[in-house]
Amino acid sequence: MRGLIYRELYLARKSYIGGLIAVAMFVVLGVLVRMSLLYGNLADLEADAYKMVDLVSYIAFSYLPLVLLFIPFAGDGGVSISDYKSKWMLYEYTLPYNEKQLAGVKYIIKIGLMMLAFLLAFGNLLLFGGLSGQGIRGNAAQDIEGVGVYNMEWNSIKILLIVMMLVTLISAFATPMLLRYKSTNAVVIRIVIVAVVLYFVFAGYLVSHMTKVIADDLPIDQILNELFELIMQLRDKLAIASPFVMILALLAGFWLTVRQLKKREVM
Repeated sequence: MRGLIYRELYLARKSYIGGLIAVAMFVVLGVLVRMSLLYGNLADLEADAYKMVDLVSYIAFSYLPLVLLFIPFAGDGGVSISDYKSKWMLYEYTLPYNEKQLAGVKYIIKIGLMMLAFLLAFGNLLLFGGLSGQGIRGNAAQDIEGVGVYNMEWNSIKILLIVMMLVTLISAFATPMLLRYKSTNAVVIRIVIVAVVLYFVFAGYLVSHMTKVIADDLPIDQILNELFELIMQLRDKLAIASPFVMILALLAGFWLTVRQLKKREVM
């Protein structure tokens, strides 16, 4: 089993290393921007412009690395497609492992890399929280129109869990789809279609809940506050559900992967 794990990691090493390099470059850029806000040219901006740059840079450099980090770790680095093209399965039949063990290797790696990504992403949040003076909890809740724009508290962890949940959903089902369709493009197209459907579901959810608020002819700032609160409530619900969704997605993906591996015997 250790040999199979090493093989998977070795074949996908370029994808993982590339993701880490991209994140490292992005983090360095973020540190330079934060230092400029504190001590450089950006520190001389007018108050309103400074607050906006401060907020945008904080959100961008705190959360975008999460996506850059999770995406390469979530996939298998093209191993499934390479195995198909190289006819690895012909040799794989001779190994003393059944389909559950072969699938288990892939999902052990997924879980291990996602846990590593979580720790690195959490460290990134601590870094930029410290550079911004917010820490992991934050204290800048009343900067814009009295609205809690980025009072972090444990909101950072909630967003991190939601990002992990979305990437885990993609990762868990990408492996059996790659085994079935044997084409990265075919899998990407299906993922995009699902993402578009989910986007419209989310938009419909917001519209359905905001219709009554808009009908009451409230001031625009109150409407925006209501929308903000609605999004925060949805975020909290998704954060609570995310661990359960990830577990179910991994189990379902593992089961589907085993099924696809067993189908090779009749191909």
